[in-house]
Amino acid sequence: MTQFFKQEVWNTEKFLSLEPYEKNREVTTRTKKMRKVLKTTNTPQLFEVSVGKVTEPFSDYKKNALVCLDGNTRAMVWRDNPELRPDKVCVKIYELSGKEYADSVYYSFDNFGAAEKASDMATGFLRERKYEAKSNPIKKGQFNTFLKKACYYGHDSSGTYLQTSPLDVKLNHYWSELVYIDEYQNIFGKKVKNSCNIYAALLMVGKKYGVNNPRFKKLLDNYCSESSELNNQTEMDGVTYVFHKLYHDNVPIWGNNAYGVNKLPLFGKILHSFDSFMRKKTISKNQKNKELKTDKEFLDFYKNYTK
Repeated sequence: MTQFFKQEVWNTEKFLSLEPYEKNREVTTRTKKMRKVLKTTNTPQLFEVSVGKVTEPFSDYKKNALVCLDGNTRAMVWRDNPELRPDKVCVKIYELSGKEYADSVYYSFDNFGAAEKASDMATGFLRERKYEAKSNPIKKGQFNTFLKKACYYGHDSSGTYLQTSPLDVKLNHYWSELVYIDEYQNIFGKKVKNSCNIYAALLMVGKKYGVNNPRFKKLLDNYCSESSELNNQTEMDGVTYVFHKLYHDNVPIWGNNAYGVNKLPLFGKILHSFDSFMRKKTISKNQKNKELKTDKEFLDFYKNYTK
């Protein structure tokens, strides 16, 4: 655990005046549980918080700025429920000598009420970018799984292997694409045949062809509304192939992202179908005339897509 610089006793009002650190996770979903804890528990740890003091300017922070590192969930509950608020809090103060060190101090906390789930960390990265998500899955940081799938075999522009890269590196690589599908919003609708595989494929296709490509928006529009560009006796467009053929053939595993499902060629088929749509390449209903035929070919298509 990182050592704190000094410890002080503050009036709670002073502590509540501080802003959360820029990478602080989303805490609103945790306030109900914390409210119950504060009503029924009176342990000293509940009145211990941590604050960072900036010693070298970074990001938007000036020298001597104070930020809340630990205790943000309690702070939110105390603001909304004055009757649960203590008069004083014990404040551990950490000196923050730059962004990298500040991040390491923030992530070192694992005390009462803290959480280090990937979704929590993801919301911290959104806060750091000052991005206010529109759709619930992105707001809650529930994009790590499909982001990892999109990055599994890829490299960024510097040649960094994305599969083993930290979450922020993965997010940097697909940031424009993630923002686009978040702002589009309809893809997260309850009536849409969505899944982790769909979202991952959209990130990869958006990266390859550009989110400003009119064809990419049409792909999203057609998938969400289940509209066909072509569907006759011999062939159909790639988007139709996904919501009409692949979905109905794979209903039991459509929303499953377990390792066993990942090994199946379904994702490669979704990715190839969306890519075919972008290329205006139709998919034949005759197996003999299909561009890709075997499971291995679809798996290899996924593996080699970003090369």
